[in-house]
Amino acid sequence: MVKNYENSYTLSIFNVYNRYNPYFIYYNKSGDFLNGNLSVTARQVSLFPILPSVTWNFKF
Repeated sequence: MVKNYENSYTLSIFNVYNRYNPYFIYYNKSGDFLNGNLSVTARQVSLFPILPSVTWNFKF
């Protein structure tokens, strides 16, 4: 009985340059509109720094 199969490995890297890509952006306010000292700043939430991945493909 001969078993024929194929397999392969794949190495991938997500976000190789380690950039802070925004996942979502939210706004933070401080102060009071009625007093005229309202300040709104945009903040970003980033996920996934350098993320390596290994995949094993198996076909039989």
